[in-house]
Amino acid sequence: MPEAPAAAALNALMDPRSVAVVGASSNPDKAGGRPLQYMVQTGYEGALYPVNPNRAEILSLRAYPSLADLPETPDVCVIAVPVDRVEDYIVQCGELGIRSAIVFASGYAETGREGLARQERLRAIALANGMALAGPNCLGMLNARTGAAPTFTTALERGPMLAQGPIAFVSQSGAVGAFLLGMIQDAGLGITHFVTTGNEAVLDLADYISYLLEDAHTRAIAGYLEGADGARLVEVAKNALARGKPLVLMKVGASRAGAAASAAHTGKLAGVDAVYDAVFRRYAVTRARSLEELLDFSRSLSMSVLPAGAGVGIVSTSGGAGILLADWCERLGLDVVDLAPETVERLRLALPWFAGRRNPVDTTGRPLWEPEMMHDALRAVAQDPGVDVILCHVGLAPGPGRRIADELVRAANAVGKPVLVCWLREVDPEPHARLGRSGIPVFSDPVRMARAASVAVSYVRSRGVARDRTVAPTIAVVRPVPGGPVVAEHDARRWLVAHGLTGLSEELARSAADAVAAAERIGYPVCLKLVSPDVPHRSDIGGVRLGLAAPEEVERAYDEILASAGSGAPQARIDGVLVTEQVTEPGVELIVSGFRDQAFGPCVLCGIGGVLAEVMRDTVIRPAPVDREEARAMLSELRGAALLQGARGARVADVGAAASAIVLVSELIAGVTEDVETIEINPLLVLGEGRGIRVLDALVTRKAREAHGRAR
Repeated sequence: MPEAPAAAALNALMDPRSVAVVGASSNPDKAGGRPLQYMVQTGYEGALYPVNPNRAEILSLRAYPSLADLPETPDVCVIAVPVDRVEDYIVQCGELGIRSAIVFASGYAETGREGLARQERLRAIALANGMALAGPNCLGMLNARTGAAPTFTTALERGPMLAQGPIAFVSQSGAVGAFLLGMIQDAGLGITHFVTTGNEAVLDLADYISYLLEDAHTRAIAGYLEGADGARLVEVAKNALARGKPLVLMKVGASRAGAAASAAHTGKLAGVDAVYDAVFRRYAVTRARSLEELLDFSRSLSMSVLPAGAGVGIVSTSGGAGILLADWCERLGLDVVDLAPETVERLRLALPWFAGRRNPVDTTGRPLWEPEMMHDALRAVAQDPGVDVILCHVGLAPGPGRRIADELVRAANAVGKPVLVCWLREVDPEPHARLGRSGIPVFSDPVRMARAASVAVSYVRSRGVARDRTVAPTIAVVRPVPGGPVVAEHDARRWLVAHGLTGLSEELARSAADAVAAAERIGYPVCLKLVSPDVPHRSDIGGVRLGLAAPEEVERAYDEILASAGSGAPQARIDGVLVTEQVTEPGVELIVSGFRDQAFGPCVLCGIGGVLAEVMRDTVIRPAPVDREEARAMLSELRGAALLQGARGARVADVGAAASAIVLVSELIAGVTEDVETIEINPLLVLGEGRGIRVLDALVTRKAREAHGRAR
């Protein structure tokens, strides 16, 4: 297979020194007219080459009849022609050595089999020529630093070119991207690049993020994500973490499609969305749940200085706004610190006698006509040793806005701590522009500002503990997984015991007399459970009897289980009835499961288990394998974690043994063949501290051979 485009080709696309537009038009309503119009208006620094055989001049630019007639080989060729003519131009680009192209046209993979074939041909031509191809079916992109705007989005009709700043945006949706672009304009946000990926025939979202991680002008990257190759996404997340460049992603499509086999509880508990959450958590990727959050979080994370801790100082021209901010900061886990005595004294000297000098600091409205007062108050709070980040509420300042902005910038530059500002946009955009150019994010809502500050604090914390957990396996898969698409409890537990877990005394019975004899050998009390590869959830059809303490109880239970199976699952194959010891020692029931996610591969899940697993839905997921440290962290993150710590007078559970079980299952799912879909223990009984664990029930599922063959 041809190699992916080289870095030079991607650089030609993202930072072009010359742009050719095939299908160029002087009509701004046409896809071939808008890119030229935008780049003429914005003063694009590079050369523009309209290509149209029917025009000698377009927008005062010399037009050329063909790509071959251009005076130089352009860095990028924008192909703004109907779908049936695109392929010819991609071939020409390859022949002429043009390193990159952008295809606007739709009619490719999104339309069905024929469109997919067209797209595959484009991909093959581009890769054969080492060409970076954006799209097809995309809106193009822009580079705010150079004014390159090879895009036909109407968002740029709303106003001037976007301001330059430290944030780059990548969107897998063109329509959402255009809407986001409008929001960026309204917010006055400065950016480096904006990219829509389209059908991703050659370049995908991960390619663009990889490029932007190398871009010296980009400090934070925000992305709208519908789906991605898991391995590629992990790769760029690791790279972003290593480089200290925050990555903010809005992942949509929170469905369970592609989760683990529905035969296991895991399939109902772990969805695609939860796995994305787990991957993001591991690699310090910030997740946005709305476009508003995507903008807010990326601008707070793009600050040149991020918070060293969670201590917050609030400076507000409104006492009410200060209280609102204090409430939300505490709700979000931020610490509204008690200011040091020397800070209070500085504030006494800086503010009028009637101002509030405790945190939150109420400056009153005086700084609105004495801007130096805002500088002195903000600087006093920022110098407090307990303050890591400053939230400043200005509200409205239509008159002295520029002077206030200058004083805020002066104070922020002097103290070297992050400052966030809440200030409604004025008629004069310059105050906000001055703050933006100085790296001070501005918000229109105090709650949004507080959330953005908490995200910056959380990112720094998670970055400090996140690492590339390339876990060295501590076990080997010593015995193959037993055969069959569903490996029921008896065989599944024996397989797990062979790898080091603690099971139960058990025997398989095929008659009531056998069951009684087994119970006598095991010792009362015992449990009886139906064994059938066709009935993974036996309790649902009455296939389980617990606490049997006498021979007659065992005999009766055996007959009842078979009768229940006959009525509840008449077509099921019955292998017998399993007789196991009844564990009477108290403990906490967990579910521990390894499963294979379609995007990210092996994962491990733990949660509150037993028959209430699906009701409680208290679970934590990580990519597999995990080490003991991460396994313990998973247990601590459960809402029911207190149960393991001896809640309400119960014994403290053996958390170390539970963590070891999680590690083992995570390594097993990562080490077995790809056809194994789920390894589930439910419940895993965690006994008192030092007493270990017991595998009370287990299940292994694998993909049907045909489906596995097709997937490969």
